[in-house]
Amino acid sequence: MNVHSPEDVYPMVEQLVVSLRRDGASRLAAILDHRMHAVAWSSACELLEELRAALSGPHTESQLMSPRTADELTRVIAGIESLLAGTSRLG
Repeated sequence: MNVHSPEDVYPMVEQLVVSLRRDGASRLAAILDHRMHAVAWSSACELLEELRAALSGPHTESQLMSPRTADELTRVIAGIESLLAGTSRLG
């Protein structure tokens, strides 16, 4: 999936949350769900930075996840990194 805007990342994160829950990685799933739905962000860039921090944190290595979910996580991080590299496009 090509990532051109934060709106492209949102469904990827939602799917990752479902996959993490399925794999039993409920802590990371809860963190991502909270960041997406329970916090008011002042900008899309701020949300993306927080998602990147959550996905790159030390707790991600301790979470059990299938190879497919690990691949999803890698794609989400790559999409976020791509957007953050062009932060002038974000609001």
